[in-house]
This record gives sequence, structure tokens and C-alpha cells, in this order.
Amino acid sequence: MDEDVIISNGDHACNSRPAVNPPSSLHTLLNKVLADSTARNESGAILVDPTFVEVILTLSAENEKTTRRMEETIVQLNRTIKQLNDKIDAKFDPVMSRLADLEKRMKNGPDSQQAQKKSFASIAAISTATPLKPPSIRPPPNQMLASLKPKRVIIHSNPLNNTLKDVPKCALVQKANDALAKMNATVDGEIVAIRGASMLPSGDVSFYIKNRSQQKWLMEHKHIWSKEVHTDLESTPSTFSVMAHGIRFGSSKVDGFERRINQKGRFNSVILHES
Repeated sequence: MDEDVIISNGDHACNSRPAVNPPSSLHTLLNKVLADSTARNESGAILVDPTFVEVILTLSAENEKTTRRMEETIVQLNRTIKQLNDKIDAKFDPVMSRLADLEKRMKNGPDSQQAQKKSFASIAAISTATPLKPPSIRPPPNQMLASLKPKRVIIHSNPLNNTLKDVPKCALVQKANDALAKMNATVDGEIVAIRGASMLPSGDVSFYIKNRSQQKWLMEHKHIWSKEVHTDLESTPSTFSVMAHGIRFGSSKVDGFERRINQKGRFNSVILHES
């Protein structure tokens, strides 16, 4: 019985919240001073001592601090509420979207017009609308392709010395190009330049060049520029054949070439006199 009375009178158990906020302590103090008639003089002015003025200033500063703290607290609360709402939305939005999708499926029923999966054979049997045509541009001939391929020049190394294997390939290329620059090496107005180098299993060095013309130039002058690259590289001038008095013999661009020709001439003259 008593619980029913308490519940029925629950609305009247507490005083209602006032519609107007209570005045501040500073406002209350000023009203009290202004209402005190004993503090007035004959002209009606209110006489206050310096201590009272200091108290008023202190209360005013405290009220300002309190107001600032309340504003900061409200801003922090709004930020916290927004973060909580964002977290709640992030968790419940996927759930709500799935529920909406499930409800839509239950309402519309299963899709009877699903596309049937096609096999590879059925797709391959479908003919294309436009037949494939061969390209109108013919590939370049093999001779042109071969001329564009990089060539190489192999320089033998001294088999008794293995220090060449420790030299970086980039250093060999740099030294070779420096030597070619000193020789002003050009072919058909183009500067001869080595593009790369590799070390063969035998210890010889293979230098890569742009085309066959530059390869021919390097082979003809290998005994000059190869020694500028490394002392262990061994190369001699390119040899060629010469017909002298109907007798074929090999010769080379080395010192003593004229001496060999003279020896062959004397040999031939002896044969002619004896005959």
C-alpha cells in the first residue's frame, strides 16, 4: 500500500527544476551591498573599502574562469558524443545493410533468371564478328635484324695471370672507352663506344659493341686500345693474306713485314736462276 502511494506521488516527490538559473555569488554580493542603506552617505553614494573592491574583482575573475571551464567541458562532451556516435554507426551500418538486403531477398524471392554458367567449349565455339587479319606491316628481313643486334669483340687474356678476373666489368668498359676517345675512334661519322663487357669462363674478355662496322674497327685496332684497358690483355694486329709471285703466304701488320717480303723475293729469285 505504501509503495503504491510512493509510486503514484512520484511526480510530486521532488521539487521541479527552476526555469531561471540562480544568480552568481558576485551578483548576490552586489545586490546585498546596494540594498544596505547604512552604507550610503548623505548624497546617496555607496561607500566601499578597498578590501571589498578586491573581493569583487576576485569573484569576477573566478566567475570568468568557471565560465571558460564550462565551455571547454561542453566542447569536450560534444566531441566525445560525436566519436561514440561514429563508432556506433560504424558497427551498426553493416548490420542494418545486411538486414535490409535479407529483407529484400525474402520479399522478392529467389532470382529465377540467374545466368547459367557457360563451359569453355561453348564460349570457344562462338565465332567472332570480325575475323582476325594478318598485320599489313611485314617484319624486317633477317639481314636488317642481324645488323641491329649488338656485336662483340673477344680479347684474350694472359692465362698465367688471374688478376684480370678481379677487375669490375664497369671499370674495363670505362678504360676501353677512354682509350677509344684518345684515338678519336669514329666509323661513318659515329663515335665508337663499347656498351658492356663480360668475363668468359676461359678468362678472356668479351666487349660488346653497337654494330658490325664498329666491331670491324675494333678488331683492326685491338692491339692498340686493348693494352690501354689492362696489361694482361693479349692481342696482335689482324692478319691478312697476300699473293706474292703466285705464292700465297700469311703476313701481318707487325714490325718486320718488309723484311719478310724481301726474304720471299730473294727466295723466288734463287728459284728462277736455278731453273
